[in-house]
Amino acid sequence: MKKIGIITHYYKSTNYGGNLQAYALCKYLINEGYEAEQICYPIFKPNVKIRVSNFSTFLQLIRSLISHFIFFPHHIYYKTSKSKTKKAFENFNLSIIPNSGKVYNDSNFNECIENYDVFITGSDQVWNFSFFRPEYFLESIPSTISKISYAASISMKSLSDNQQEYLAKVLQDYKSISVREEYAKDLISGIVQKPIYKVVDPVFLLSEAEWNDLAYDYRIKDDYIFSYFIGNNNNSREICRVFARKHGLKIIDIPMANNQYRFTGIQIGDIKATDVSPNEFLGLIKNAQFIFTDSFHASVFSYLFKKQFYVFNRNHNGDMSERIIDIMSQFGLLPYFCDDSSKESIEYVTSLPIIDYTKLNDEVVKTNIDNSKRYLEESLLK
Repeated sequence: MKKIGIITHYYKSTNYGGNLQAYALCKYLINEGYEAEQICYPIFKPNVKIRVSNFSTFLQLIRSLISHFIFFPHHIYYKTSKSKTKKAFENFNLSIIPNSGKVYNDSNFNECIENYDVFITGSDQVWNFSFFRPEYFLESIPSTISKISYAASISMKSLSDNQQEYLAKVLQDYKSISVREEYAKDLISGIVQKPIYKVVDPVFLLSEAEWNDLAYDYRIKDDYIFSYFIGNNNNSREICRVFARKHGLKIIDIPMANNQYRFTGIQIGDIKATDVSPNEFLGLIKNAQFIFTDSFHASVFSYLFKKQFYVFNRNHNGDMSERIIDIMSQFGLLPYFCDDSSKESIEYVTSLPIIDYTKLNDEVVKTNIDNSKRYLEESLLK
């Protein structure tokens, strides 16, 4: 039996999508008869020091003091909320998701080499150079050991010459390479002289029944709108608030995204939920009347649970919208991505018909899932 080590944005992550995709890939591989686990590797480098000038340090101190004085009540709330969020994730992240137990870092990562027959990097934004870490490219793993990428995401529309040169170097040893988005496939195809496959996010590898079993009901009995925004687009929040008022529904909002409180001009939510586990996150989507979000994974689970949902740009400049366009196109629901000023309005949202899932052609999604499973099967046999 092959033992597979997976490296992704997993260890102590407080990101819902990151945890659920990490769980899904392990679970699917185990279902297929492999021994698979996530490698415990910190997402961000600890104790990174940035040198700044004395004047910059002074300005930073002044801004910090002003912010602390003005937002003191918010800081108290933030500290309490962060603690609740962290606790809500702990069991799922470290107990439910199979993992290495031992925590590796940049200095000792090569110690895990002897533990695995195959290394997989992905999914999620492991190849986003905005937060570059060489281990996500399996740079230190020797070419004699099988290396695979699964649904690696770049979330960048273009790459610099140095980035292209780096990818050409590190990916030449990979047995198989797959990415999550079409534009990422196009980017890498021009860099690496190997087949590049587009596959589905790991959460698609599990059935709706498996996700249903994992979903826990949150502590609310009333009908509600589930609001989950990661970015700072206030228009989307205002539309959600007006929509809720029109339909006489409460809003459950998760104000902590990746354990960071989002201070925006508009605060929404009749219930601000800061103690939501990944299991309850699934339950909040599964049981909602409507979902308003700018999250890729919240959009995917809304589709998998056959919910009514509306997706918005994360920021006003449309950053990271390519992957939403890609997935909503596959769903046949691109009009439900409100990605420009003409669509970012309550008039547009209320003009959209209720999604009739019995009439959606899901053959594209089913075919992509089958092809992705075949990719994994064939890659693991190489």
